[in-house]
Amino acid sequence: MWTLSPDIDLSNDNIPTADAERQLLTAKEILHRLNSQAGLVLADEVGMGKTFVALAVAASVVRSTDHERPVVVMVPPSVVDKWPREWNVFARNCLDDSSDIRVSGAIRRGTEFLKLLDDPPGRRKHIIFLTHGALNRTVTDPFVRLSLLHRALGKRAELQRHKKRIIEEASFLVGDPRFADSELVEKLLSAQESRWMQIWNNHESSKKIDDDPVPAALLKAIDRRLISGLQEALLELPINRSKYFNERLKAAKAALTAAMKDVWSASLTRLDESLPLLILDEAHHVKNNNKTASLFSNETVDAEVNHVGRGALGGMFGRMLFLTATPFQLGHHELLNVLGRFDGIRWETQEQRAVFAETQESLRTALDAAQLRVQNFQKRWSALDPIADAALATDGNVADIEPLTLSPTAQAAVIAANDAQAAAMSAQQSLRPWVIRHVKPNTIERRKYRPGASVLGGGLPDRGLQIDGTYALPFLLSGRADAVARLTRNSNESTRSLFAYGITSSFEAYRRTRTSGSAAVDDSDEDTTVSTTHPQLAWYLGQIDECLPDQPQLMAKHPKIAATVAAALELWSRGSKVLIFCFYRETGRALRLHISRAIEGRTRDLARESLNLPNATDDEIDSELHRLSDRLLRSDSASFSTVRSHIRSWTTALEAEEQDQLVDIAIRFLRTDSFLVRFVKPRQNTTVDDLLQAMEHANPEGVTLRERVQAFAQFLSKREVEDRTRILGVLQSMKTGDITVDDIDPAEHSPQNQTIAPNVRLANGEVKPETRQRLMAAFNSPFFPDVLVASSVMAEGVDLHTACRHVIHHDLDWNPATLEQRTGRLDRIGSAALLEKQPVVVYEPYLGGTHDEKMFRVVKERERWFGVVMGDTRTSGEPTDHLPLPATLAARLTMDLAVHDVTESAERGEGH
Repeated sequence: MWTLSPDIDLSNDNIPTADAERQLLTAKEILHRLNSQAGLVLADEVGMGKTFVALAVAASVVRSTDHERPVVVMVPPSVVDKWPREWNVFARNCLDDSSDIRVSGAIRRGTEFLKLLDDPPGRRKHIIFLTHGALNRTVTDPFVRLSLLHRALGKRAELQRHKKRIIEEASFLVGDPRFADSELVEKLLSAQESRWMQIWNNHESSKKIDDDPVPAALLKAIDRRLISGLQEALLELPINRSKYFNERLKAAKAALTAAMKDVWSASLTRLDESLPLLILDEAHHVKNNNKTASLFSNETVDAEVNHVGRGALGGMFGRMLFLTATPFQLGHHELLNVLGRFDGIRWETQEQRAVFAETQESLRTALDAAQLRVQNFQKRWSALDPIADAALATDGNVADIEPLTLSPTAQAAVIAANDAQAAAMSAQQSLRPWVIRHVKPNTIERRKYRPGASVLGGGLPDRGLQIDGTYALPFLLSGRADAVARLTRNSNESTRSLFAYGITSSFEAYRRTRTSGSAAVDDSDEDTTVSTTHPQLAWYLGQIDECLPDQPQLMAKHPKIAATVAAALELWSRGSKVLIFCFYRETGRALRLHISRAIEGRTRDLARESLNLPNATDDEIDSELHRLSDRLLRSDSASFSTVRSHIRSWTTALEAEEQDQLVDIAIRFLRTDSFLVRFVKPRQNTTVDDLLQAMEHANPEGVTLRERVQAFAQFLSKREVEDRTRILGVLQSMKTGDITVDDIDPAEHSPQNQTIAPNVRLANGEVKPETRQRLMAAFNSPFFPDVLVASSVMAEGVDLHTACRHVIHHDLDWNPATLEQRTGRLDRIGSAALLEKQPVVVYEPYLGGTHDEKMFRVVKERERWFGVVMGDTRTSGEPTDHLPLPATLAARLTMDLAVHDVTESAERGEGH
């Protein structure tokens, strides 16, 4: 029986008491349900602490099973380093004593995972953090490759004649210079793999290893059939060097790689482990039949025909816990696909498995029926007259209204509402055992949506951004080109083309991505280009090329680019940070360039105003700002120590050395032009007293620089020592002066080789992971960058919320969950929005009358059904002329999947 470990207490200074109590209650309920059913999905809204709930469950299962076998936590590669860090925080703050639980670091390779499973009890890890793709990656481990050579040599006399040559070339064959020592390799090939660690560690020149280098599961999978091709290739190796020696050696290496692939696949198929629990983070990734989902297949292996039907993790785990804030995107069939992965547990009987399948089919039927009835209600409600049927908008029970007082249209809406409510509640009863979801309370207006032209502040909420007549023609031509492309495309070409998508994103995305032939995006396996050989299509593309601008200052006039730049510039001017998501890499580069130029221009304009130098040139303004910062903040100036002492008083939550570091960082950024003009508003005769007073003055967002630095110091004080050191080190090394795009990362390369201010940074799939980690740490501070332009690689599992509450979805998506995941980077426990008691502001620019507007309308329609199933009655700011839906009626039409009391599922007789 799994129960919550009694010493776990999720209450700590990092989160409100109510959140801690909810998390603890959730962990107890999860353990209770897992005692009687295959698995469940924890689908709490983004930013509600699912990680700590999962760690509480993992620690409890380890202890409930007497530490016998490990719990496995599978996570996306982008956040695998975050989980061990979160465990350290959890162990320190939430456990009385965590010394009995050993956890792994980030495991990115399948061979390392199998080695951990081999470990004896004395050094066994109790929680293993494994990346989603670890078991699907090609095995390149040199010890494993040498083991295949060892097994291929065997005792065959004809191969023994080649052994010396194989030993001499072992370094090349296994791909590791450590195996150039022929004496060491000969000892290894003359012994069983179980002795290799001892032999290796006894060798003078070898760096010590602390585990058997070849997993036992892999050794069991090596049989004669799988290495026969390797043996034949080794027989072709000349005993003496000859004309064809290098060619034969390369062939042998290729055969070794092929054999390694077969052996790895066989070892996973034959893996026979019994582990208590799998925790799968970002589980919406298994809604389709992809490589990660295939790991959980629980079919059998037909040895006669060598047919592999079972996934590597199929039948391995007793239970599964899936984590995702967005368990489906396009419809509840995806949610059912996610739940269907629980079929991959280790079933005690086939009867239990059959019952599970029946319950899933019943759930499908209930959700189908609910969707039909809710859609019918939405259709009936949208037909109401906002004036004549206004009585239905009263926040009460529509069933209590006298039918005779209603119009026929309103009566139909009431009937449809009652039908929809009954169907939704029936589906809720079927779904509750399998999904737990909590949504954040509306203690304040949590989110404020600004769609379409309203991103500019003055547009009507029900209209999109208008396309200037100057650029109307290329948009019209692109629509025709898209239609032609769809009619002429081959069956293996994607229907997603740059004609409709790219041009609504940016001129750069359309022009450069189409002509470069390089990958356009980070988050799609689709080919975003189509054949342009059709004469009619080629004509349209030629006409579009003639219409499009090719200079940066003209490309910046793209209507959506211009709107995003204007919104980002306004937020920057008010002292706010802003996170921008876009789909195309070229759009990201374009936004970085255009926003940077706009910020540089606004910086000088603000300086002209505050310094009262309306006619000064850019160079004169730059010189004046430099003179001012040098006079006030140069390290040998009279005012420097005063300013330093003042800022240090804001950092008392930290240790003395850390205070000094943070003060130096703050002054370093305060000296920059953009900080001075926004937070100090300098005059030519600004004194140190003026500077100190300005830092205590709230910006238009109502926040002072002191409050920002104080909040950041408090945030740092709650982190682990190693994490504080890492973050402060990042900030000390961040650039504050002008930079060229080539200085940062190949992804930020620009054909113009532009100089770009460091206020704006780019994080996409081409940016190195370590650089992205640094950008996240810096963005969560009061300092640079002010604007972060990101792609899908920053849309899941990362925290960007401690200093920012504004997000712009420059490119929309067909999937509401994609937008929800992006927004969730800011809408989290401990966010800047909560600290400032202000909403997260969500900007959704779209071009009116284009493919862009169609996407906006469709995603909002899908979002409504997602809200019904997942218990979220709030609207997302979709423009509408319909009669508003009363809150009470909306609540009755949505499903309640929250935990209200422990063991509630048992009392209702739920669970399978």
